[in-house]
Amino acid sequence: QGAEGTNGMNLIGFGAVSPAMGGADLALVDNATAMNINPAGLCECAGPEVGLALSTLMPQITHGHSHGGSNDARDQVFLLPLLTYAQPVTLLGEPLTLGVGLFSQGGMGVDHRDLHTPFGTVDDLSSDVQYAKLTPTLAWRHPGGRLKIGASLNLGYASTEMELFPDSSGPAFAGMDLEGMEAFGYGYRLGFQYSLGRVTFGVAYLSRSDLDFDGGTMTLKLGQEKIRYGAEMEGFDWPRQAGLGMSVRVSPRVRLAVDVDWIDWENAIETIVIRLDNPSSPTAPATRTIRFPMNWKEQWVYAVGAEVEALPGWLVRLGYNHGDSPVPDATLSPLFPAIVEDHLTAGVGTSTGQWSFDLALEVALSARQGNNTPDNPFGGTFYEKHSQLLVHAMVRRFF
Repeated sequence: QGAEGTNGMNLIGFGAVSPAMGGADLALVDNATAMNINPAGLCECAGPEVGLALSTLMPQITHGHSHGGSNDARDQVFLLPLLTYAQPVTLLGEPLTLGVGLFSQGGMGVDHRDLHTPFGTVDDLSSDVQYAKLTPTLAWRHPGGRLKIGASLNLGYASTEMELFPDSSGPAFAGMDLEGMEAFGYGYRLGFQYSLGRVTFGVAYLSRSDLDFDGGTMTLKLGQEKIRYGAEMEGFDWPRQAGLGMSVRVSPRVRLAVDVDWIDWENAIETIVIRLDNPSSPTAPATRTIRFPMNWKEQWVYAVGAEVEALPGWLVRLGYNHGDSPVPDATLSPLFPAIVEDHLTAGVGTSTGQWSFDLALEVALSARQGNNTPDNPFGGTFYEKHSQLLVHAMVRRFF
């Protein structure tokens, strides 16, 4: 299933160490999840390592409207798995680390039932966007140990579905039910880490992945008739991203970290264009084009985290993450309420023998945003309210 990511459509961190630190991980990450954070950190895997993680996301979303009171979205639980493998090797005398990971990157999803529509009907509204990727990775450490460099491919798969008042119609509106859309995206991630005594700096860059969705169908409610079309979609891509981080080993038992990330939603999600053809009715127009202006903004994300060895062998982590909503008020939609901004995080970790266990709790504080644009397609002033609870668990086995 899809899920509301928490920095726009992105999760703030992957595995259970990074989320517990508020996503302040570019200079800190030292396990195989580095493949999807800063691939240079993969060098810290001292031996073969397999990791399995599961993030459980529980969003709470409310849509309030001037003509219909408020409506709570159905309670949903989204399971976001992660699987990693890392293997240090020596090639031509150079110390390298190879890895491959399968990551649930993020997405968005909402499910409203029995909403009051601008057309005097009661109808449904839902969306489901999901994005997962495979990340073959190569990392290199300078023999002196200070400099680490890494690169990963991002082989992505995305799918989406959407309902917008599918059983309603109006003078300039047709109910929509979009299903079965799929896309493949390709990109890369580069990163390095450099250590100076107790201080480590990290930098990472992720390229944009273009997603051209096809293979789907859309059913339109036109008057009393429902017509099924073949559907393609563009204008809904995964953004490029760049970040700078620093971590400090304050003492043998304490590490602090801070990150600043830039996410280019502005050039990834502008106007969604859905093109329809091959109608099920011979009297219907052969082609149609539907546009959803989105005009998302670039997003700056700030993260801080701390890790303390509170007891021998037991690490306690705390973090905070903030990123302004990338969604403009004028194009806010109940289909895509990716408006959460502030996150409080905490976690614990321990190792025993060849096993490591980490657990994190993430609370995305309630955010509210409104749209009072007179000509919006939802028929008047409305607001979206959104909060989240996430639980992250990760286990690693060393060989």
